[in-house]
Amino acid sequence: MAVLAPKILRAFPDDICRRWIVHAKREGISEGDILQLMAFLGEEVDGALTTQKIRGEFSSLSSYTPTAATLHVHAKSAASALKSTKGHEPFCVFCDYRGHWAQDCKKITGLAERIERLKRANRCFLCLNKGHTAANCGKKGKAKCAKCKRSHHVSICDEENKTKTPAAQTNASTVGRIEVTSSGFTYLQTAQVWITGPTGLSRLTRCVLDGGSQSSFIATTLIDDLKLQTINEKELTVCAFESHSTKSSRRRLVRFNMKGAWTNSMVSITAYESAHTLSAQPAVPQDVKTLAYTRKLQLADPKEGEDIPVEILIGGDHYWKVVNL
Repeated sequence: MAVLAPKILRAFPDDICRRWIVHAKREGISEGDILQLMAFLGEEVDGALTTQKIRGEFSSLSSYTPTAATLHVHAKSAASALKSTKGHEPFCVFCDYRGHWAQDCKKITGLAERIERLKRANRCFLCLNKGHTAANCGKKGKAKCAKCKRSHHVSICDEENKTKTPAAQTNASTVGRIEVTSSGFTYLQTAQVWITGPTGLSRLTRCVLDGGSQSSFIATTLIDDLKLQTINEKELTVCAFESHSTKSSRRRLVRFNMKGAWTNSMVSITAYESAHTLSAQPAVPQDVKTLAYTRKLQLADPKEGEDIPVEILIGGDHYWKVVNL
């Protein structure tokens, strides 16, 4: 069986072969272990083939062979299997139907709705693939819109109205959102945590870690739902970054216990009431998911299943408590 491993690996790019060798050494397994090799190749290929549904995928992906095809170790069979992956059926990222490309979609035609769907799916505005933004896209500087020659995909171009590249959104500590004319998105430090009040009521929610904020904040709805203990009520003045205006309001200061979603450690937190809602965060990029899976890492905020809103902001007053959970 060990003789088959080198023949199977010939059907894959050199970087895949090198990663297999590193993986085998790290896990203490034989490089000729066929079952382990097939499992490894399956993980590598499945993610790559997903992106091939979309036009504009990276050229390096064209050399991937489906998992089942790697069993054909003869050169002629491997070449045939390799050739079969090069013809891609059109796939639309807006309506999720095959048979046409995104720019030809007749179901989702509004520019605003198309942009919103790309944001929700965490897709690049340039190549439409998942897991990265136009700012770090491999096609940046190489691919341009066929209509206006700007750095975005032709499916979200509004040449007639001279629309600018879609704006991205980012949170500015406790003051809501800042609009920036860039398609890039900065992933904030978020984590899933359990919040418990004095009555024993608990809820799984998400927090964002913001070392630039002096205080911590928690959503009003969470305070009321979990009946959190109010230990004080103060007139709080909030000043936003690069803003000369300040806003004062009377807010509750509450205490609650916080526990990491994947640990049993618990810390006591005090935070001010906040009626504001933080912008939604996109899904974890595919490359981060793959890295976590291959290295057996547990992400603090995996973003799997239900989309949990960010209801807590942890500032500098409790930052290190939470980081060490």
